[in-house]
Amino acid sequence: MLRVPEAFRETIHALETVPLPISVADLDGNILYVNRRSLKVLGYEQEELVGKHMAILYGSSLSQD
Repeated sequence: MLRVPEAFRETIHALETVPLPISVADLDGNILYVNRRSLKVLGYEQEELVGKHMAILYGSSLSQD
């Protein structure tokens, strides 16, 4: 069983409860996390975004190169 450090759980809780859309991507632009508000505003399910490139949200204005 994977144990999640308390600080990490607190960070996730904070990201989930903030009333603003928040997404987190790696340096290559791949989406690692989106909060519930983002999903509601964007109309996606988490499974549709995590692992995809940010270009899915911002169109061709972001290069995948």
